Amino acid sequence: MRVLRAVFNFSIKHEMTQNYPFRRYKMKEQVYGSPFYPTREELKHLYAFKFENKSLNEQRDVFIFQCQVGLRIHDFYQLTRSNINNGILEYIPAKTKRFRTKTVSIPLNTVALEILDRYSANEKLLPFFCEQVYNRNLKTIFKIAGLTRPVTLLDPLTEKEVVKPLCDIIHSHAARKYFCASLFELVKDQSIVAELSAHSPSSIAFQRYRNISLEMKKSLTDNIF
Repeated sequence: MRVLRAVFNFSIKHEMTQNYPFRRYKMKEQVYGSPFYPTREELKHLYAFKFENKSLNEQRDVFIFQCQVGLRIHDFYQLTRSNINNGILEYIPAKTKRFRTKTVSIPLNTVALEILDRYSANEKLLPFFCEQVYNRNLKTIFKIAGLTRPVTLLDPLTEKEVVKPLCDIIHSHAARKYFCASLFELVKDQSIVAELSAHSPSSIAFQRYRNISLEMKKSLTDNIF
């Protein structure tokens, strides 16, 4: 319905129609559940796992690297070796390029540099795959690696809780969620996390990434008494 409303808004703006069926229609607020992403232990297990299929190993490495830099998938696919300078990844986010052309700089950690060295012969930064293929194969990768932890989700249509294995719902954007959530565990300064993840600090999506981990909750409740 939101997409349809956008079509009518566009059509009216460009004088294609004067018909606006949403004039008396109140749009229901979107309901979001907690963001899900792999734990640090799951990611380490995945990185150490050896797949028999070369392509799955490559796509696993792409996902691990994406978790270390937190780029949106469309920005990620545009990267080349020229985006790396002295161990620092620099790029201009496509999503905000129309409003601001600020360059985002992300120092690469040991794991990210190790993955880059593995594919140093590539003209592109990494052996990228079609997004649909990548997302589909991520589910296979997680399943083969045994990452089947049950995850409780909110069904956006029924607004009821559903439980699904991690391997069935994993997708490339979970890497961005992992990056943001991991940074929030290390530093509480929202502006620093926004700077590294190319978010607006006031964005709704950014606020959702600030998920309190179970480890943080346990450390708090253990010290109540």
